[in-house]
Amino acid sequence: MDLTFISFHDLTPAGTYLFLSESITDVLGWAPEELVGVSPYTLFHPHDLKAVQQVHLAALHQNIVGNLVYVRMRHKDGRYIDVESNVNMCYDTITTATSLRDRTGNRAKIRAATAEMVWEVAEDGSLRKLSCYRDATYVMPTLEPFIWDPATLKPEPRACLILNRFTLSYTVVYCSKSTATLLNTPASDVLGQSFLDMVHQDDQENVRSQIDIAKTLDAIAHVKFRVRQDTCDERDTRPELPSRHRYPLRSMTRPSMSIHRLLINIEAVVNCTRDGLVIVLRRE
Repeated sequence: MDLTFISFHDLTPAGTYLFLSESITDVLGWAPEELVGVSPYTLFHPHDLKAVQQVHLAALHQNIVGNLVYVRMRHKDGRYIDVESNVNMCYDTITTATSLRDRTGNRAKIRAATAEMVWEVAEDGSLRKLSCYRDATYVMPTLEPFIWDPATLKPEPRACLILNRFTLSYTVVYCSKSTATLLNTPASDVLGQSFLDMVHQDDQENVRSQIDIAKTLDAIAHVKFRVRQDTCDERDTRPELPSRHRYPLRSMTRPSMSIHRLLINIEAVVNCTRDGLVIVLRRE
């Protein structure tokens, strides 16, 4: 298992750290509480800043997911080290999974092969595309002019979950508030439950298999499945009455409950880290 830490960032120009997992100490030497509220731009190598800002802009305005970026970040001891960061836009946050870069290891090669796009900083400071999982014609947006206008942000509805990688049922240890909107389920009902219980029973075996493979290989998994949701509607079956009797008697027929079973098609991108499995969900 490669050393990888999880981070959540706000949607401001600074991309301020909102959360960092404990493995940041092993990767960059910092304690999580030392960096919460700090902009990661203070850690990137000055040569890489323009390219990083370009990825940041794309995350915000083009809702990128599963993009792997090779950059340099400052260790607490002052030296700059090579890292790879998997960047995902997740509605109201940007989530990343950042590892020490291994230029020759098989796991690093597998992550690059399973990422949607892979980028590195060229010698002139520009962003260079190394590979593309889907659209080979994609080009990162330019930075000029770089005008920050929150009103122009139109994030795609998504949800972010963190699963306990050490449980067979993949217990949900964190879920974003947007889970309620995406899955029609309160976040409080998801937290602490098995992730597989959310998945339609006909899809559970494939989802478990894909996550198990990704976890074993430290790969980025792209999984599609269905979520079944039961919704209840109250329908008032009381007869229409003249106005003076409209809300009268408790003995009238009670409202009936109508249960609808919905199937929601979901696409998930799974990032494996030592501190948990980060899953970004979106509707197909």
